[in-house]
Amino acid sequence: MAEKESLARQQAVHQAAVAMKYLQAAQKAREIAQANALAAQEAKQTAQSNLYAAHMNLAQMAWDDAHVENILNLLNRHAGKTPDEDLRGFEWHYLYRLCHQDLATFKSGFLVNSAVYLPNGTQLLLANSRGQLVYWDLVEKRPVFAATLHRGKINQLALSPDGLTVATVGDDQTIILWDVEEKTKLQTITGHTGKVLSVCFNHDGSQLATGSADKTARVWDLKSGQCNKTLAGHRYDVISIGFNSDGSLLATGSRDATARLWDLSSGDTRHIIQHRDAVDSVQFSPLKGLLATGSGDGTIQLWSTSQLRQLKTITSGQLAIRHLQFNPDGTQLASAGADSTIKLWKVPLGKEIRTYKGHLRPVRCLAFHPNGEELISASWDLTVKRWSLEPSPPVLGAHQHVVQDLDYSPDGKWLATASYDQTIKLWQMPNRRLAHVFSSTESPVRTVRFSHDGQWLAAGTADGMLYLWDLQNRQIKTRRLAHQQQINQIAFTPDSRWIGSVSNDGLVKLWNLTDDHPVAVIRDQQGSVNTIAFSPDGSHCVTGGHDQVLRVWNRENQQLVEEIPGHRLGILTVDWSLDGKWIASSGYDRSIRVWNVDRR
Repeated sequence: MAEKESLARQQAVHQAAVAMKYLQAAQKAREIAQANALAAQEAKQTAQSNLYAAHMNLAQMAWDDAHVENILNLLNRHAGKTPDEDLRGFEWHYLYRLCHQDLATFKSGFLVNSAVYLPNGTQLLLANSRGQLVYWDLVEKRPVFAATLHRGKINQLALSPDGLTVATVGDDQTIILWDVEEKTKLQTITGHTGKVLSVCFNHDGSQLATGSADKTARVWDLKSGQCNKTLAGHRYDVISIGFNSDGSLLATGSRDATARLWDLSSGDTRHIIQHRDAVDSVQFSPLKGLLATGSGDGTIQLWSTSQLRQLKTITSGQLAIRHLQFNPDGTQLASAGADSTIKLWKVPLGKEIRTYKGHLRPVRCLAFHPNGEELISASWDLTVKRWSLEPSPPVLGAHQHVVQDLDYSPDGKWLATASYDQTIKLWQMPNRRLAHVFSSTESPVRTVRFSHDGQWLAAGTADGMLYLWDLQNRQIKTRRLAHQQQINQIAFTPDSRWIGSVSNDGLVKLWNLTDDHPVAVIRDQQGSVNTIAFSPDGSHCVTGGHDQVLRVWNRENQQLVEEIPGHRLGILTVDWSLDGKWIASSGYDRSIRVWNVDRR
């Protein structure tokens, strides 16, 4: 009996041991599965982050080339995701704002060939490809009246100096005069034997000039409706036309790649201006004696009409110039480009003031607000945009690639900018003068920081190198391989004696400025560490990364003091308040979180 009980106990122990073994194996299998799932999730997040970064870099390059449609396509690929999947950061919103710098965008639904502000500045007159004249209210942001005036498209319109009459010209070879206030047709003028392509009023509204596909320009007396002069000389269509300020001269532009200046007293050609492509626009400045011509060759020529002398040739970089327009005081000239951009130039110097980007197709026409403070543009993308002419903030300077980071010196006299072009630039403030270029790095620069005493400048690069420069002589003091992967951020302790660096290798390293070897290496997590900040007394540092947890470390013994979970996706930035009581963090989950770490 005892023998049987002993055997039963042995069997039970054996079975329990076997069961425990299986339980341990199952536990290990679960741990392996969980680790694999975590690794797969991290790999997925890394791949998504890399794709996002690549798309943002492509979007920045597309902005440089004015390919706004490409930018929006790239941005849209990362919009509309759930909070857990949304990786959009500052750069996404920055690029989105770049593409929407206009004051307003109106979807016209039709191709606008010509536009003008009414004198009240609250309505536009638009001439479209359907033969319609459209009143567009800028306050209500919609069309409030439309009339079909031509069979076929309206090619151009012109508003009389008193703002009471508009003239339209079309493919049906007619010229129509329209009462702006009564919204009724005043007169139909015929005489051209081809499409009428361009039109303008003289200074007092008594005469009208038109250009046609019949290769002529004609000057009409508006009282009688009769043609006073027929100006022949162009070999192809006359596509642009304009009177000078006193009505004594007429300029015409043609598809024969010339602009002609006509003396209206005699009807003779005073001068021929040569371009390499069609002259799509001719404009006299409100200032006497200045003529601008814009061409499909991408150039703008400025001429003195009194001296018949070319003052300036502007190479616009806009592929082709579709329209030119002077502002009301004649000091600025806007050009509409086939590359979908609008450029603003200072005249007669020909200096570029600003480039407006936002249209998706070539810009067809422009018009200045009567007060000169706004500009509207109409494009082949079937939109009309309003732009502010207030000067944009001055551009500090240029890197050759993405500017990844920047930092002000403690005294505010210097600004350092770090770029993927492998340079750090030092700017003297507030005059924005480039003082020095640190170009000893061999990889894109990810992060840059001034020491709190203003003596040192440190930088971390994509190949894991840590650099330290002495700002007094601007000589490099230290160049060391700090990490095996890219450095994401660096930080100085408040006493400027220590540097902390964090990397994609999952390590936090603490460096004493007097030593080339790290005083401490902390294994933070399996994934990358993105950000680091020191407490005001320098005794602790806080780090955050892809594992969504903030960690507070004792700098002296490198012991973990506290883990702070809460973010649902990786952590991007962290900072410590000056009183030491609070830590703020932000992450891929689009949240900003503030944590109380006061332990007193």
